[in-house]
Amino acid sequence: AQLLMPISSKESLQQVLVDALWLGGFAATEVPGNKEARDEFTNFCCLLEREGVVSKPILAAGLETETLPPPVCNMSLLRKKQNQAKTKARYTVTRFNLLREHNEGYARVIMYMDRLIHLDCDVLGDSDELTKIRESIIE
Repeated sequence: AQLLMPISSKESLQQVLVDALWLGGFAATEVPGNKEARDEFTNFCCLLEREGVVSKPILAAGLETETLPPPVCNMSLLRKKQNQAKTKARYTVTRFNLLREHNEGYARVIMYMDRLIHLDCDVLGDSDELTKIRESIIE
């Protein structure tokens, strides 16, 4: 029942068309040695974009990288940017702000250090007192 309802907005209609184009582009690029089908698909996508049937952003977001027509996206620049992003992700050393990320752990350490500083007992006390101090620090 939902499939038969009319599409309410132009963007939704464009998205449905791009989804269908994605399937056609997949078929055109996956057939080995069929450059003619790929060229026809590229020309069709260029025509749709040029006539304003589908906007560039929707077309670029909906199609696979290999099927994007040159007027929509410069492939050499896209591949260069993808390579830069992969290289940056691979060789960038991530730094962590441990105080921000593990603040409850640091808060606990500070609390234990404060307990140690403000202990009002004699270090030379008996073993029961030392055991109590150790247990309170471990908690």
